[in-house]
Amino acid sequence: MASGKQHQNMLTRFIRFKLWWLRARPVNDVPLTSLSNRIAMRIGVKPFKNIKESDAPFYNALVFGITCRTVVVTSALRSLPTDYIEAVLLHEYAHCKFRHSIKMTLIAVALLSIIVGATIYILQFVETLTDMILLISMFVAVYIIIQITLRYIARRYELEADLFAVSNASNPCSYLKLLIFLSQGEKSRRDVISMLLSAHPPATTRIETIKTNFPHLAKCLE
Repeated sequence: MASGKQHQNMLTRFIRFKLWWLRARPVNDVPLTSLSNRIAMRIGVKPFKNIKESDAPFYNALVFGITCRTVVVTSALRSLPTDYIEAVLLHEYAHCKFRHSIKMTLIAVALLSIIVGATIYILQFVETLTDMILLISMFVAVYIIIQITLRYIARRYELEADLFAVSNASNPCSYLKLLIFLSQGEKSRRDVISMLLSAHPPATTRIETIKTNFPHLAKCLE
């Protein structure tokens, strides 16, 4: 039986894995900042105002906030070759250029407003405990559907950002090779629920999407 300390350690590791970006700290990396600024100028977006780093032991990056002023990267990612880092930054800038965060927020607010409004309307017809249970069940079911819908949209946005990164990268093969590298650490099988609730498509799906849209990059796999 696991002790309370073991459960606490497991919870701590889970939080660090899921909320790795909360432990990020500002970094003063002139080459990285210069690379970020050059990319922003090249694709016509505002450069990130803040670049933060997390000591999370995996490769990841994300744009923090809907204003796209801060990017957070892991120390593992910063150790990669410049071409790989450029490709990742392009992916994050794509989210900004296409306003994915703003669109997702608006969609989420609209869907949740509909469900809340519908619930308030239906409440006036609730007279018995059975009615209330049915209403709560319906609310939960619709909420789950909304979450699945939002995750699906998020996965589509990830693929869109992938294609933008590849089409604007100095070395288009770098991003594809990075995804191939990441796919080696992915579970070979993922259950349906995990896939439905994930905001990111499997690396293999992302690779195939890139290969389909850029057939000439097949040479990257040689």
